[in-house]
Amino acid sequence: MNIPDRKSRAELLCDEIRLLHSTHEDLSIYVLIYGVAYPLLYEQLAEQLKGQDFVRMVQIFDARGDDPLEQYGPFLFHIPKDTDGDLLRLLTSLCTSDPRGMSFLLSRLSILTLKTCLQSRLAVRCEDGTEWQLKYFDSRTLPVLTRALTTLQFEQFFSIVLEWWFLDREGELRSLAGTDDASDSYKPPLLLSELQATVFTDAAIPDSILHILEITDDDLTGAFSPQARYQIIAKALAGATPEERNSAPMLADRARLALLEALKLQDRA
Repeated sequence: MNIPDRKSRAELLCDEIRLLHSTHEDLSIYVLIYGVAYPLLYEQLAEQLKGQDFVRMVQIFDARGDDPLEQYGPFLFHIPKDTDGDLLRLLTSLCTSDPRGMSFLLSRLSILTLKTCLQSRLAVRCEDGTEWQLKYFDSRTLPVLTRALTTLQFEQFFSIVLEWWFLDREGELRSLAGTDDASDSYKPPLLLSELQATVFTDAAIPDSILHILEITDDDLTGAFSPQARYQIIAKALAGATPEERNSAPMLADRARLALLEALKLQDRA
């Protein structure tokens, strides 16, 4: 999606949501929010919903912080057609500033039914017997699902939506097509082969190493945009040796050197 200079990404996303409302009047639009990205947003939205006698917001699970106003877990918020423009602009502005924490679901299901369906999609069991939680509410996970799941698994997983929208790492709007089934055929947990599990673990490595460097070398990582530093690190780690892949410190060293080299080139330009 090409973004005109005269409009911000947030404004364009607002336009796309309004277009969805006008073209799919029989479906509801929900925003799936990961509280880690915006820990105070849950309370902010709850305050705006006070006094309403219908359900507009539900938690997938509760993960409160030390401050009672902080909610780090994922939650679902219904965006009706008559949503206040300021609220819609707030949501799209937050999404474009930190895309990992927000995605948009177009579904015919009620918010309570959709909550139950999403909760059933949290559990993963791998071929080796290990179990973990699938963080589909982190938008960075969605492209990994397209690579890791079989066609049948993908269809069943996304059967609860017509479309699932998210912004990729470059800030471009992407959509995953669901089957929009009348009933949910998905049976938990999500079963992954060893090869499928590897797709997830490999995809997580650049972000985990980037997190280490953001803590230990914040001046270095801060010299690049989020998109640029991720690309530099992902490219560097793609060439890691088997020995390096078994050592987080070695991977961090490799990524650090790549950032330093990129910084030198940037300074020369």
